[in-house]
Amino acid sequence: MAALDTNVLVRFLVQDDAAQLAAARRLIRKCVNEGETLFVPVTVSLELEWVLRSIFGFDKPTVVQTLSDLLLAGELTFESESALEAALAHYGQATADYSDCLHVALASAASAQPFWTFDKAASKMDGAKLLTKQPSTRPESGGSTLNRVAAGCASAARSSAAASAARAAPGARARRG
Repeated sequence: MAALDTNVLVRFLVQDDAAQLAAARRLIRKCVNEGETLFVPVTVSLELEWVLRSIFGFDKPTVVQTLSDLLLAGELTFESESALEAALAHYGQATADYSDCLHVALASAASAQPFWTFDKAASKMDGAKLLTKQPSTRPESGGSTLNRVAAGCASAARSSAAASAARAAPGARARRG
């Protein structure tokens, strides 16, 4: 079974590039004629929603309908299809983003609940809970891998923020030479 990237589905759906559309159609026709379905990773679904909404300006009902129709296409097989269906059902009715709906649906499919989030809209979905902010306490220490990863990311974020601030400072160009 072959798999499709987001850009192939986008070209096939929106038909904005004649050469790429022809190539996508040829590939799909070849696979169908050979009795092969095309695999769509869950990440492609996530990116496809973003591209249709952000780049092509599709409204939410059109995105939901398009993704729902793709799920029904016999030529395609989706990773985590039941989670995608649940995510679309939530997304069509919720104020949460599709990505949050998908995160919650995948967590639920993995029997990993609650899905903790700081996002108020996402926390309203079944299976999700709002993590409330607590007063700052002493930073976590210890040798856990997760703590080491967090410390490294926090340090990188501070360095990046400092570099960005330095670049944005008045006269920064002149000082760089």
